Amino acid sequence: MNRDKFREELEKRFLVLDGAIGTFLQREGLRPDAMPEEAVFEIPDKLRDIHRMYVDAGADIILTDTLGGTPMRLAEYGLAERIKDVNTTAIRLAKEAAGDRAYVGLCVGPSGSFIKPVGDKTFDELYDNFRAQAESVKDELPDIIVFETFSDIHELKTAVIAFKDALGEYDLPFIAHLTFQDNGRTLTGSSPEVMAVALEALDLDAIGANCSVGPEEMVGVIRELGRSTNLPISVEPNAGLPEIVDGKPVYTLTAEKFATYIDDFVDAGAGIIGSCCGSTPEFTKLIANSFKGRKPEKRNNKFGFRIASAREVYEVRDDKPVRIIGERINPAGRKKFKEELREGKFSILKKEAIVQAEAGAAALDINVSGYKHDEKLLLSKAVELAGQYTSLPVLLDNSNPEVLEESLKSVAGKALINSISGEDDKLDSILPLAKKYGAAVIGICLDEKGIPGDVEGRMKIAQNILYRAEQAGLKKEDVVLDAIVLSVSTGPEQVGITLETLKKIKAEFGNATTLGISNISFGLPERQALGSAFLMQALEAGLDLPIVDLLDPSTRNVVFSYNLLSGRDAGGKDYIKEMSARTGGIKITEDEPRSADKLAGLTGIDKIRYLTITGEKDLITDAVSKTLAAGEEPLDIVNNALVPAMKEVGDKFSRKEYFLPQVLLAAETMKAGFAVLKDKIKTGSNGRPANPIIFATVKGDVHDLGKNIVITLLESYGYNVLDLGKNIDAETILARSQEEKALCIALSSLMTTTMGEMKVITERAREMGVKIPIVVGGAVVTKSYAEEIGAEYGRDAIEAVKVITGIEKGLLGDI
Repeated sequence: MNRDKFREELEKRFLVLDGAIGTFLQREGLRPDAMPEEAVFEIPDKLRDIHRMYVDAGADIILTDTLGGTPMRLAEYGLAERIKDVNTTAIRLAKEAAGDRAYVGLCVGPSGSFIKPVGDKTFDELYDNFRAQAESVKDELPDIIVFETFSDIHELKTAVIAFKDALGEYDLPFIAHLTFQDNGRTLTGSSPEVMAVALEALDLDAIGANCSVGPEEMVGVIRELGRSTNLPISVEPNAGLPEIVDGKPVYTLTAEKFATYIDDFVDAGAGIIGSCCGSTPEFTKLIANSFKGRKPEKRNNKFGFRIASAREVYEVRDDKPVRIIGERINPAGRKKFKEELREGKFSILKKEAIVQAEAGAAALDINVSGYKHDEKLLLSKAVELAGQYTSLPVLLDNSNPEVLEESLKSVAGKALINSISGEDDKLDSILPLAKKYGAAVIGICLDEKGIPGDVEGRMKIAQNILYRAEQAGLKKEDVVLDAIVLSVSTGPEQVGITLETLKKIKAEFGNATTLGISNISFGLPERQALGSAFLMQALEAGLDLPIVDLLDPSTRNVVFSYNLLSGRDAGGKDYIKEMSARTGGIKITEDEPRSADKLAGLTGIDKIRYLTITGEKDLITDAVSKTLAAGEEPLDIVNNALVPAMKEVGDKFSRKEYFLPQVLLAAETMKAGFAVLKDKIKTGSNGRPANPIIFATVKGDVHDLGKNIVITLLESYGYNVLDLGKNIDAETILARSQEEKALCIALSSLMTTTMGEMKVITERAREMGVKIPIVVGGAVVTKSYAEEIGAEYGRDAIEAVKVITGIEKGLLGDI
């Protein structure tokens, strides 16, 4: 099925996705310790029958048994060499069940790893992983590609790009899902709006959510997604959360209760509805019956120019205040900044990112060009750091295609390329990169002949850039136009040409506009005053994205005043807040910029605590060493700085102020601080018992991402963790716990089919007289299940650390 046909069908009718197959596979004879994908070899007839049950129930799309069909996942069971057999056989079996009654969707699942700096994989490694699965199905194509159960927008983008590169010639429809937690965000902090902005730019056919939560929690996610995109929306909630019935995890939400949420999903914008974990063909039948005689309503949301980080969207609209793009990540004219970049150091860059974020920047313009260093490495690293230390979208200020491509790989959301001029070679090389990686571009009104000296010449270049962008597959609203600012010292007529071009761009094209305001005063004294005056003129002429020094009070005065006077600041709230907070402005020095910086003036314990909370890994070692040299006791540093800092990080996580990337960064910082203290503390790595925590993913389960996150946090607290790995049986876990005289045992499980192994372990522990506490956790594990089997419960990584700290103190839950 091609994309046009799929989109036409979605306009005419609702489509029904199938439901869960994992529980059926084991019921039908798949070995308990087998990978679900092994069903294509071990019980192919049964697998075909399961697919057919869903088709008979009314499914329009059935998904192949290939969620783990990439080399990384297959390798965990020694099946990487059989990748083609696994995927093509799964497609063939699904096609045999579907006949001409349903479409077959290739189910593509996550790798189990994160991209650096959150994880340990590079973009290229994950790209190769997903591309291998895509290449494996060229001889047995599915009808649709369906991405399922991804928890990280960056990994999902990587998977989509890899599949599009491999299968683009076949024009297959793509549907992409993320999993959202009960807080309405993904594990790495992305909102439905971020998802919409990042994935729309990759030209998908439908986006949505699956797994993790039940229909009640999922409705809010789909509502936000429906407000954030006009793409078709797909949704597959779980059948609620599992409960313990006769000692086994069971999804107790009935198909009838599930069906009561269908109208809510339709009202929210869903056009493709299915069910996930815990569901059966009965769910599918009720969904299909509810759609009889109904036709989807087309949404017509209006959006402006939008870019996004992994956690935040920046949108330009006439009814929203103008916001400033921070220009300070640029070493031009700054000797110390240049020297740092040459040495591969980033303290000034990080400080500039944080300062501008605190000052209210809408996005960060990042320029690390020239100065005898590796721009590919530095721009990519700068983008990573901006994502770690702020939640702001980025502008990639470079025109070298090789440098741009490498940095685009580091963008989790949607970047803005700054900039592309009207020369054919620039358009030919950069526009395809923007299309492939889902970026927007700034089109600057100059070409191989230079900068036109009149409005008509600049408009002609702008029109050509828009035409070429459309030919390359970019949307019109993804092109920001720059009318070009020249110094007024070259001739006062230049001001009028720039302003008139701005007005004509807005009137004739309607695109968002940007200018580098500081160029107007180049070579002249009192540059700030001149720049501020020109900025007000430009805003009145239609400037949307001013790229300026937002730490300059005069610049801020202009922007906040303009928003108030133009009616964009309703009630003057932003203006009053800004001016009321003024205490003489923000003082900056050229080489060491500082905001009303919390770090300024901090020393000793206070400084260490602050550096840990903010994740200043590069600075923590020096701070701990100096505090020790000043006479502070090692254990006092641990108990009064490092541990309280991580508690604050946990509190921020609970309040949804921090997400996984910030938590892991703080954990790494704390670990670096402990490294300085380790040899000076006698009893353990940080004053804690040397007895290890035995950690394992239980037998039958090869998922270890959650386990690895918890281990990172535990080690940052100074605990000695012995990681036994994944798919570990009860006897091995308990034997090692006795050999090592363990503090406790920690168990992880992602699947309902392996949860029962946790009960086996707790029961066997009692039989063997193993009395140390056992802590359980994982996506499907609940507190009631933990209580049922006599274990402690860690809802997430932060809570798991609190529980184990409580075990150490002999008072569970009290940290």
